[in-house]
Amino acid sequence: MPEGILIDYNDGRPAMAITAGLRAPSFCTSFAGYGTGANQFQVNTPLTSGSTVFVLPTRPVDVQEFADNQTWIVLPIYMTSVTRNGDNGVTVNGTNRGNYQRIPNWAGTVFEILPAATYNEGLLVSNSTDFTAISNQARLMTCAYVGTVTVNGSDGASRIRNTIREVG
Repeated sequence: MPEGILIDYNDGRPAMAITAGLRAPSFCTSFAGYGTGANQFQVNTPLTSGSTVFVLPTRPVDVQEFADNQTWIVLPIYMTSVTRNGDNGVTVNGTNRGNYQRIPNWAGTVFEILPAATYNEGLLVSNSTDFTAISNQARLMTCAYVGTVTVNGSDGASRIRNTIREVG
């Protein structure tokens, strides 16, 4: 097992081991609303050079209803991929069964996995995210809720979503 730093609060939660190769997610932005093009949603947010970006969808499917040649269409438009736009954001791409060119109503959160930092002094856990450097550009995450949540079909997911927030 790699060597590093072990943080254990001894309160029933899993211990955190900061070891070689560990990467930390960094919050970039949340998005919601209508897309910027046919089956697309462009999200403009600054990204760190060399980071790996991912989108956590909170509304990945938009079901639209409309008439086409006197036929009522019920069309789900769903997310299919994410394209990075340099260090300026991402484009969320989607599709639908009828290949209609529709503007989707999606929502989600953009995160990035920060690259390993390289410095010559300080505490080093090799090949890992720099946990000690907090710059004026940093967007940090913290745990807002610890506990067990049971989703019973009524409202559990919205309570979970409302506990996620940006700290800064």
